[in-house]
Amino acid sequence: MLEGEDKEQPTRRLFSGAGHDGLAMNDLTDIGMLFLRCRDGLSHHPDEAITAEDAEAGTRVIMHLLTKHHDMTAVLVR
Repeated sequence: MLEGEDKEQPTRRLFSGAGHDGLAMNDLTDIGMLFLRCRDGLSHHPDEAITAEDAEAGTRVIMHLLTKHHDMTAVLVR
C-alpha cells in the first residue's frame, strides 16, 4: 500500500540492493518493488517459501494499487 493508507497492513520503507529488471527500467520511469517475507530469510534458493497469509497480503497490496490508482493515464518519463 502507499504509506499509511491501510491500517490493516503496515508499511515500511526498505533499502534493498535488489535490482532485478528494475535497473533496466530505472532510466525510463520510477520503480518500486514489493517484497514478501520468506521462511528463514531465504531468497533465490530452492528452499525459499512464503506463507499463504503473506501471499494474500501481497495480493491485497497489488489490488489496492491497481484499483485505487486505475485512473493514472500518463507515465512521467524522466
